[in-house]
Order: sequence, then structure tokens, then C-alpha cells
Amino acid sequence: MTDQAPSLESELTILEAELRATLSEKEHAVRQIRALRATVHYLTRIGFAAELLSPFVSALGDIQKGSEGSNLKPLMRAQRHAACAATVDYLHHHADVPLKEALSLASRLTDDLDARQLDDLRKNIRKNRSRPEARAFYDKCMKMFRELFDSLSPTLRKTAVLRSVGKIMDRANLG
Repeated sequence: MTDQAPSLESELTILEAELRATLSEKEHAVRQIRALRATVHYLTRIGFAAELLSPFVSALGDIQKGSEGSNLKPLMRAQRHAACAATVDYLHHHADVPLKEALSLASRLTDDLDARQLDDLRKNIRKNRSRPEARAFYDKCMKMFRELFDSLSPTLRKTAVLRSVGKIMDRANLG
């Protein structure tokens, strides 16, 4: 497995597939939400600054507020959960931790997700079925983990990432 960034062409292919998938949604607002989420995710992946994406995120929020039954998590909780999802994937792919163990370890960092819920959440984030801010935060966490911890041995990576995210969770629970 390489750590190279996907090419612009492959990112465009992924975006096109995501946009085509939105066509199957019956509800107009759901199509809009999924299309905007996919677009924001794509623009984030190719390096657009967050401030340039704010109109898209704002429009997404407006659509979600207007659609009945929105089940969006509050932003802080969504970001905490995204950090836990990134922890699972980093532990599994970069620290040689089996997936079940990574899920168990990361779920202990938060008081509101068990391992199964965390697994579902990380799958949803990776498929752009979460707040765009959560996906962007997941991507930032993964990038930060690689930059900070990839030079360590796999055993030390495991300890370092768990300690780092544990501190983030402790601070989030204070505020």
C-alpha cells in the first residue's frame, strides 16, 4: 500500500461516481445534500482551502435545515467521532493493529460510541455519508497522524496516536 495521493483523474472519477449515485435518491433534498457533500469532499481532497469551501458548506447547512428529519450530529461531536474513525484507520493501516482491536481501542476514547457504531461511522465517513466537515476533519487527522507518527515503529505509532487522540477527547469533554 502506498501513501501517494490519488491523481486528479482518479479523484474526478470518484466524484463523478458519487454524483451519479445521487441520481438514485428519490428525495430532492437528499440528492442535493449528497451532491454537495461529494463536491466538498472532492475539493478538499484536491487541496482547496476551507474558506473557499464555506459557501458550499453553508448551502449544505441551509438545505439540511430545510429538509425534515435531518439527523446531523452537532459539529463538535461529528469531529470527535471523525478523529476516532481516523484513529481506527491509522492504527489498522499504519500501525499493524487488527481492525477489531483498533475499533475496540478507539471506541474507548469516546463515551458515546461502541466498536460496532464506530465501524459503521468510519464506513459512512469514507463513503461521504456524514457531515462534510467530519470527512474533512477525518482527512486532516489522517494527514496529521502520518506526518507525526509514520517515522515511529508500529508499536510506538499505536501508543502515540492513542495518547494524542485521547488528549483531544479529554479537551473536548471539558468544553
